[in-house]
Amino acid sequence: MPPVRRLDRAKTRFQNRAAGAAAEYMEGVEENTSWETNAAASQSNYEAGVTKANAQKRFSKGIRRAGQSKYRANAMTKGAPRFAEGVRTAGDAWEKGFTPYKDAIEKTTLPPRGPRGSQQNRQRMNTNLDTLINTADRIKGEGSP
Repeated sequence: MPPVRRLDRAKTRFQNRAAGAAAEYMEGVEENTSWETNAAASQSNYEAGVTKANAQKRFSKGIRRAGQSKYRANAMTKGAPRFAEGVRTAGDAWEKGFTPYKDAIEKTTLPPRGPRGSQQNRQRMNTNLDTLINTADRIKGEGSP
């Protein structure tokens, strides 16, 4: 049997070296000019991988393996501190992504309002829903994020 180094030492080494590599990470991102082309060209590999994972029920198995306690611990220790920063930096992207929906809603002609809870109001809601679904289908069909 081949020897394996102590796991606790390997874990510490991994953490220390990865934490110190942030500058190299950014350098790699800045130098990459082919991500979009290569990622788009891998569509069939993505589909094959997702199909295999789906057939093997990996999504739900992974959730069960991680469990509620891991979800909660990671959400509290990683998610909470990153949430505000993530939202703050995503403002421009959110505005760009929402603009087609705003424009579509503004162009929609709604039926007249009716009394609270009326079929007329449900029709207004359905008209808006159809507008949003059609807009999403159009955007996603164009390849936009």
